[in-house]
Parts: sequence; C-alpha cells; structure tokens
Amino acid sequence: GSALTLNLDYMIPAAKSSSSDILGKPAGTYTQTVTYTATAL
Repeated sequence: GSALTLNLDYMIPAAKSSSSDILGKPAGTYTQTVTYTATAL
C-alpha cells in the first residue's frame, strides 16, 4: 500500500447537540465503531 494522510472533521448537528442523545448522559468513556470505505474517483 501507499502512505496516505487524511484530515477528517466530525460534527454533531445542532439538533442533536442539545438533545437527550448527547446531554444528560453519565460521565464516562463511550466507544463507537466507525467504518471507512475508500473508493477511487
């Protein structure tokens, strides 16, 4: 393979950032699986 650098930005939509999906959760460490798929243009 070849070396490749990616710059990624993650954003939380305003509607979600102030909802119970984000607020009111107990303090702690949370994990989530993220899968990337790269395709040629």
